[in-house]
Amino acid sequence: MKRLRNFGLPIAFLLSSNVFASGYALEGNWEVPPPPKPGSAAEKQDYQELRRWQNVRTREDCKIASSQTFMSAEVLFGPATGILNAREFAVLKPLLDEVIETVETEVRPFKEEFARPRPYDVDSTLDPCVRKPGGAKSYPSSHAAAGIAGALVLADLFPARTKELREAGLQIGTNRVLGGVHHPSDIEAGQSIGEQVHEALESSREYLRDFASVEAKL
Repeated sequence: MKRLRNFGLPIAFLLSSNVFASGYALEGNWEVPPPPKPGSAAEKQDYQELRRWQNVRTREDCKIASSQTFMSAEVLFGPATGILNAREFAVLKPLLDEVIETVETEVRPFKEEFARPRPYDVDSTLDPCVRKPGGAKSYPSSHAAAGIAGALVLADLFPARTKELREAGLQIGTNRVLGGVHHPSDIEAGQSIGEQVHEALESSREYLRDFASVEAKL
């Protein structure tokens, strides 16, 4: 079990986050293309989309995006989001914690490998409306990966709600673009990893055990 270390974060956040999760050990060869090259048409399109969002986003958009700054099961899928009710979330939080930790573990090496700068560090006209993450670790987006992976796990549990759950998971990634801290291509890559991780989880005995356990409690 991981030790609870307080890095200046509120105790309430630490208790609601996935600090005790260790994630699932997966064997996967993730397909992750490199980010757009500097000066390429694809990169220019990224910045055009970022500026568009900066011009059309509302205070409410920014408020919602800001609420998802610290990535945890409760922040992304808790009762306050409307995705799960209190009872559902209480049952599913341990599973979601493990899935999110798994995603972060799988995304981290690519962030280090590609070391893509945050968009606002390259274009000074961009003004994020959410807390700025540190470091050149923009690609891929962990939020986008966790959002879609978590949503797909929930859709497996609630198939009748698949459409709304998938849309909610995708929106988590979009919120990072409208907030000004991720390129659209960061989101696309993150969501691709999230989908691949979700598929790989089906081969994890530990995950299948935990999935069956929470399914029986719903």
